[in-house]
Amino acid sequence: MGAIIGHISNYLYTYVLASLLILIGAGLNTPVLWDVADIFMGLMALINVPVIIYLSRYAFRALKDYIKQKKEGKEPVFKVKDINLPDKVDYWQE
Repeated sequence: MGAIIGHISNYLYTYVLASLLILIGAGLNTPVLWDVADIFMGLMALINVPVIIYLSRYAFRALKDYIKQKKEGKEPVFKVKDINLPDKVDYWQE
């Protein structure tokens, strides 16, 4: 029962926070809103860039495998084992 109440209270805090942000945003003028939006977009980019760099090695491995299969005249099929992903995935198995 406590987990359900905790779950509901998390939604309540999120709802209250979102409502406050909407009320504050409604009172600001347009240039300030655009500036705030630009700041948050920049923060999202800062968070995503390291992840993109980390995942790029697997993307390049998949691209190399794709090019190799095309040169061999095959219809390219993606399989996890061909790019040595370190984690177990649900899809793209044999």
